Amino acid sequence: MFDSIKTENPDFIVWLGDNPSHEVYAQTADGHKSLLSNLTHSLLKNHKGIGKVYPVVGNHEGLPSDHIDVTKEGHWMFEFLAELWSPWLTEESQESMRKYGRYVQLHPGTKLRVIGLNSFVQDAMNSYTWRNATDPMGELVWLNEVLKSIEDNKEKALIIGHYPPYNTFGNAGITYK
Repeated sequence: MFDSIKTENPDFIVWLGDNPSHEVYAQTADGHKSLLSNLTHSLLKNHKGIGKVYPVVGNHEGLPSDHIDVTKEGHWMFEFLAELWSPWLTEESQESMRKYGRYVQLHPGTKLRVIGLNSFVQDAMNSYTWRNATDPMGELVWLNEVLKSIEDNKEKALIIGHYPPYNTFGNAGITYK
């Protein structure tokens, strides 16, 4: 990944999460924090020429994998990542990341708004979504409001997330519509 960044020299990077090992029984909060810190600091140190990095959380960043309580604000992982990714996120985006694991921000010098979704609300394996499978954490209502604002301002949108907004995960039997 780092070699490709040096070769391609992109204007920005979209980082779609799911970085920790998929050996779910060996995962720890300290291990996740260490890995994500190392990746972030490597990007900051070795790739100063790239303008921005737009990161999102994957389903394996939570502990246990696929499970983050999306029924309440402020999970420890979102708070940790909001601080860790602060070099790339505006203060408003950091606050949204801290509370909801999502954000929207204008890419500098453009009319492009990058929308980083919280993929845990689309993860059918996440039992916390089962209480409100229609729109956990109001993500779809929020997205609709953001897209309406973008349209009103004649801007463009880039929607990123580890999962797409409509997801059926394996044979879990839950489909968000």
